[in-house]
Amino acid sequence: MGNVAGSVAELGCFYVRDRGRFWKIGNAEVLYIEAQKSYCRIRTPEKLWVVMGQIGNFEAALPANEFVRIHRSYMIGWRHLQSFDHRMAWLPGYQLPIGESYRYILEQKLMIIQPGRPSLTTLLPDPRTVF
Repeated sequence: MGNVAGSVAELGCFYVRDRGRFWKIGNAEVLYIEAQKSYCRIRTPEKLWVVMGQIGNFEAALPANEFVRIHRSYMIGWRHLQSFDHRMAWLPGYQLPIGESYRYILEQKLMIIQPGRPSLTTLLPDPRTVF
């Protein structure tokens, strides 16, 4: 995936090869990417793509503000994460495992509001303030 990282971030998409043609997949379409030995399965709402490559290459090339690794075999598109607990992540129609070493990273990247902790209003500026 060599120089793909810059172009993926700029274009908001990437291309996969299937039956001799290159197909565009928008970053926003990707529900998850699953490692399967030397192949990866890319799940979108419409299709399952199977492409040659390692999940680490996808992780390095795809923008961190749109994707997060949740398990040694899975990375997900942020916008599709509906809920999670300490073991599982739920996306529309799919339940995926969260690896113990990845859970902390996931929690650090999300804004989680809990009783007894700073509220959303203390983290964001007052909307009545005029700049």
